[in-house]
Amino acid sequence: PVGAFNLQALLYPALGWYCAWLLFHEVTENPRVSLLFAFPFGMGLHVFRDLNWYTIEKSAVFWLPLYLWASYRAWQRGGRWVWWAAACFLLLSWMNLYLGLVGAAMIASVALCVSVTRAQGYRRVLSVLGLSACAVLPLGLWQWGLLQGNLTLGSPERFLFERAALDGFTL
Repeated sequence: PVGAFNLQALLYPALGWYCAWLLFHEVTENPRVSLLFAFPFGMGLHVFRDLNWYTIEKSAVFWLPLYLWASYRAWQRGGRWVWWAAACFLLLSWMNLYLGLVGAAMIASVALCVSVTRAQGYRRVLSVLGLSACAVLPLGLWQWGLLQGNLTLGSPERFLFERAALDGFTL
């Protein structure tokens, strides 16, 4: 388990850097500048802050630029890229629902900007947004059910003794 955690802790920043490079390179078509500007995202302090074995999914921010990259390609090319973007959003949300909300806000902002400028691929952006929403809807409904108390996985006392007990220690 420690080896798997260490592998994730090393892999996620590298993936963040690479996926940000993919996005920047797609937009700017300059690989060296893209590599330079992708570095702060991939190696950002948010990836290394509060990194524990039970919060490792918070450092998987590589899904955000990967989703934007696939969405950009869907906007430019259409076709199968719309489905790829929706699949990226499903995996992004499954990995961490908070990152899914950030991704949804990002693509909604892009859709708003595209609609304001009346760019050519407006329908493609809306189809990415719609398919992404459909892909993650079951996960959102499941989470909503959990929050309503119908399908509770554990009591607050169980959380305190099993999960929160690991958040601190004394010598």
